[in-house]
Amino acid sequence: MIEKIKSFLDHVFWGYPKTSIHIRMQSVFFIILFFSGVIYWVYFFNSGILSLTAYDWIKEDAYLNTLRLAQTNNQIPWQWGDRFFHGIDKFLVNPEVVLTPDIILLRWISNGSFIVFHTILFYSVGFLGSLIIARKLNARFVAFSIFWLLFNFNGYLTAHIGVGHFEWTGYFLIPFFFIILFKLAEKKQKTPLLDITSVLWMALLFGCLFLNGSFHIAIWCSIFMSIALLWRWAMLPSVFTSILFGIMLGFGRLLPAALWFPKKSAWPLGSGYPTFGTFLDALTSVRLYDFPGIQGVGWWEYDIYIGFVAFAILLISLAVALKQNKIPYQPFLFIVACFFIFLSLGNVYFLITKLPIPFVGIERVSSRFIVLPFILFLITAMSGVGEMLSSWEKNTKTLLFIGLPIVAGELLLHSFYWRVTYIEQSFKDFAKPMISLVPCSDLSYIALVYASWTVSLISLIIVVAVLFRELYTNRSSLQTIRV
Repeated sequence: MIEKIKSFLDHVFWGYPKTSIHIRMQSVFFIILFFSGVIYWVYFFNSGILSLTAYDWIKEDAYLNTLRLAQTNNQIPWQWGDRFFHGIDKFLVNPEVVLTPDIILLRWISNGSFIVFHTILFYSVGFLGSLIIARKLNARFVAFSIFWLLFNFNGYLTAHIGVGHFEWTGYFLIPFFFIILFKLAEKKQKTPLLDITSVLWMALLFGCLFLNGSFHIAIWCSIFMSIALLWRWAMLPSVFTSILFGIMLGFGRLLPAALWFPKKSAWPLGSGYPTFGTFLDALTSVRLYDFPGIQGVGWWEYDIYIGFVAFAILLISLAVALKQNKIPYQPFLFIVACFFIFLSLGNVYFLITKLPIPFVGIERVSSRFIVLPFILFLITAMSGVGEMLSSWEKNTKTLLFIGLPIVAGELLLHSFYWRVTYIEQSFKDFAKPMISLVPCSDLSYIALVYASWTVSLISLIIVVAVLFRELYTNRSSLQTIRV
């Protein structure tokens, strides 16, 4: 009996399901993982009961109040009565404001409740993307569990969101970037080829990021793909078209920002990780929100905490995956990832900000570049765990059986100190700015906002229509082949 139970659990957790019962039971545990994440974010935001008086939550609170005021008064939020943040009073030129369709909920719920809902919504989409990657790599449940823990609850995400970088919810969409990039990288032809379906999905991803205010992430992804062309130039038409249509979809955010948002000379530049020791600290040491930053930049810009045990597991599984070449197109993607790591160190990126490239100065904290290599390494490590279970089953099971609870505990400990309510304890007496909307007399601003959003809307209609046509054509072709 004990042997049967052990064999059953081996197929569910450590191996691959062989029967329908195995599959159903594994599905139950996937659901448990998903709802554990939902509970985590509800806890992180104190069930939406927040004062929003710490760091960037002040401006996010103002943004959400503005969107609510505009809806209740049935008016377009053209202009604030005062210059609140970034020295601007034109509300719709700010590319950091969340403008996804769920903002309509602000009519009926508080800012705190909306923040919880919006985060869980993006977490749910990210969970789906993680499942798709796991299926593509044929990853075992335990390997997916490690990825789920480190992807969703690492210090990079929790620290940024903890201090009010609400637009960082776009982070959850990054798995889809790699899913599509892997698809584009499959094209090994010497003649450049346009993969229309992948291009349209990538453009929609960029459009979602721009709509969510996550333009930083969209820029990183664009740079990553552009550098990858040096090793896979057959992707050139697909990459160029993806970025072009992504810009068109986000035109309503980008054009007003380019014309009226503060120029790069007005933005302070934060350095990357100054030493390798600082980088190791960021991965393995729990630092609080008030820990002294670097060159006036808070520690949340460097935090990428996963803990000592997770760091050891990640290194081992990553080495195994690299040795076995478990990720398709691994060599050139890892070269690009290493270049991004290089950009996140010291003042390397400062030289690039001197180039006449649009929006390049907005990337003012170069340590943020670390996120794309980090997630690529997590994806690779997920495949490495499966190889370890095949080659060193007993030792790997022992390591993970002991290590996984410790990893979860270390991540929860870090999150406890970066919870919004924990940080707000030091900002109880902060006076929030008074929000008011006033009529706008700048006709050029109004006309350009209307025009840019019209471009975005038309682009969305075209992209969705062509995508549906491509999917329908591919489905019809597949059915013809089967017949």
